[in-house]
Amino acid sequence: MAVDFDALTLGPCLASFGEAAQGQPVPVWTLAPGRTVAADGIFDRHGSNLTFDVDGASASIRQPRIFVQVSAFPADAQPAQDMRVTIRGQSWAVISTREDGMGGVTVTLGDLGMAFNPP
Repeated sequence: MAVDFDALTLGPCLASFGEAAQGQPVPVWTLAPGRTVAADGIFDRHGSNLTFDVDGASASIRQPRIFVQVSAFPADAQPAQDMRVTIRGQSWAVISTREDGMGGVTVTLGDLGMAFNPP
């Protein structure tokens, strides 16, 4: 018997820690020009901390991220790099996505000028 992580864990986590549960507006995702969807998520403004060494000098970058349920999006429009999301009144570009294989996806965000748009 398969375990439904989406219903058993992700849903309750978002109900407790998502933007709506924190009294914030639900994030609005721009899937394409003129096409949006509201999908709640757990926002981490400080996000991942990337540290690297270049010529003996250490640098650190913090990137905001949001965790969302794949099932919150239409089947033909899963979180992807060409999307934008508005969280707490600020618009972000989707830099990368990483699905966890259990119904969730971590979306790394950046300033709109950081968007990666391959040719």
